[in-house]
Amino acid sequence: MTFYAIVGLMTVSFITPGPNNFIILNVAARSGPMATVPLVFVVVLGWLSLFGFAWFGVSRVLLETPFLNRAVLLAGSSYLGFHSINLLFRDNGRYDKRSEKSSFTETAAGLALFQFLNPKGWVLAVTVAASAPNDGALALLLALTAAWISAASLLAWSVAGASLNVWLKGRRSRRAFDIVMGLSLAGCCVSIVAHQWP
Repeated sequence: MTFYAIVGLMTVSFITPGPNNFIILNVAARSGPMATVPLVFVVVLGWLSLFGFAWFGVSRVLLETPFLNRAVLLAGSSYLGFHSINLLFRDNGRYDKRSEKSSFTETAAGLALFQFLNPKGWVLAVTVAASAPNDGALALLLALTAAWISAASLLAWSVAGASLNVWLKGRRSRRAFDIVMGLSLAGCCVSIVAHQWP
């Protein structure tokens, strides 16, 4: 693949709806865009770590070993499923201070963990790394480009989430938002298993 084709692939992969984007959207809608800044850094650094593993050939072993591949797939899907359930059932009929607390999956540590359990991220990292075999300069350029595209995409989702903040002040609207986000993440979970299962 050419450099521009890889850039196009990364752009589509990073900006289209997915688990990371949905989590950023949800956090921004609840706590404002500034609360997502550290999470954006975590996602970007997490993917760059995957890319580094891929370029040095480590991740190829993971993806080409059926047992390990399925283990990561199941772990990542279970992680998303947990977050989906948390969103769907986080409200007991009213919003109080306890219900406003972020779940582990919406923290920097939780999101960092998910980056290494995300099969889609591994596959994209391997695909991009394969376009620059033994070319350190091109690999560095791709990594910097990916970081910029990923950060810009996530910040765009953050701004979109922040624009919902006023609408989410009502209990019913926030409950509806949780349900939509929970179902969206559940859909991502099903899609990942359906398309990535070896």
